[in-house]
Order: sequence, then structure tokens, then C-alpha cells
Amino acid sequence: MTALDPGTLAKALLSIARERLDPQTVADELAEVTRILASVPLLKRTLADPGIRAEERRSVVSDALGNFLSPVTLGLLDLLIDENQVDTVSAVADVYRRLLDEDRGIVRARVTSAVKLSPVDVEALRAGLAKKLGGHVVIEQEVDPGILGGLIVQVGDTVFDGSIAGRIRKLREELETPPPASGEPSPAPGTGTAPGTGTAPGTGTPPTPAGPSAVPPGE
Repeated sequence: MTALDPGTLAKALLSIARERLDPQTVADELAEVTRILASVPLLKRTLADPGIRAEERRSVVSDALGNFLSPVTLGLLDLLIDENQVDTVSAVADVYRRLLDEDRGIVRARVTSAVKLSPVDVEALRAGLAKKLGGHVVIEQEVDPGILGGLIVQVGDTVFDGSIAGRIRKLREELETPPPASGEPSPAPGTGTAPGTGTAPGTGTPPTPAGPSAVPPGE
């Protein structure tokens, strides 16, 4: 059986959604389905079990989720059940949201801080990122006391690590790196990574959001 491509499914789903209802509705439904399947392992195992007839699994979806899902999203789930690829739904949801964001000029930034940022700091950060990245920036906050302070900002596959934990880790790596053997030239000035910056050589300087300091309030 040929695996279904999440990107192809997401594009087709978005095209259908544009014709029949608000595409955002499908994005919200896919996110909710992903959440439910992750939180109810028995349901996920049942829908993914090829030993159970596809008709019975579709009936389970209809009974459990049919009351709040649109026909478009239900149609996707029926297809994934028929192809025994229900596990693909989360990947489809991710690609679908990315395509929808691109259509609307939305840039999502996942921001991790040691403490919850204030609304003022969030707005200042959003404005700073919007100035550097363009488009309408949506901030998705996460709190992780383990980073100690500062911020980790992820935009797509790019991560800007300005956390204190990241700086300590980088400094430790540099201190543990053995010095050049005798007779070997030292790296030319400016070619290495500056201690504490968390920026790899050649990657450029990550955007410095306006507003919040490198260490959130209370650090």
C-alpha cells in the first residue's frame, strides 16, 4: 500500500474547504482531532487497527466525533481509515495550517520563556518580530522554567536560542573544546562563535525583539 502524502492531502483539503466552508473551521477541527487522538490512546488504536473493518471504524468516528466535525474533515478521516493511515492526521493538520497561514500572511512564532510573559511583553515581542520577519506574527507561548531566563524563539524550522540555559550550554561546549594542537593555526578572529551568543557561525544574528529584555521580568 502506498503511503498517502500529508502535503498532497493538505492541499486537496484546503481546496475543498475553500469551496464549502471557512478553511479556518477545518484547521480548528484538525487540531481538535489531533488533540483527542493524542489524549485517548484507545480511540487512536481502534481507528488505526486494520484488524477492525473499515466500516466499523468509520462508525466509531461518526459516533464519537461526528457531532462537531464538518463533512470535509469527516471525509479526510474516512479516507485515512480506508488506507489504514490514521496516524497521518497530525501531519496533515500541520501542513494544512502552514498552507493556510501562508495564504493569510501569518507568521507563527513559538516563544519559550522561564516565566509567563506579560501582555505588554508579548505585544512588544510580536511587533519586533513583525518588523524583522514581515507579515502578521502570531505568538504561541510556552513556559519552561528549565531555560532559567531569556527567550527561545522558533519560527518554522529556525530556532533563536537566547536563553540563559542555552548560553551556559554553549559556554560549557567551548570550554570543553580542546585547544589546537601545537603548530596548528588558531581560528581567525571573528570566525568562531562568540561565547554566550547562542548563534552558530555564518547563521547571522537572530532578530532582537523590541520590548522584552533578554531576561523576562523576575529573573
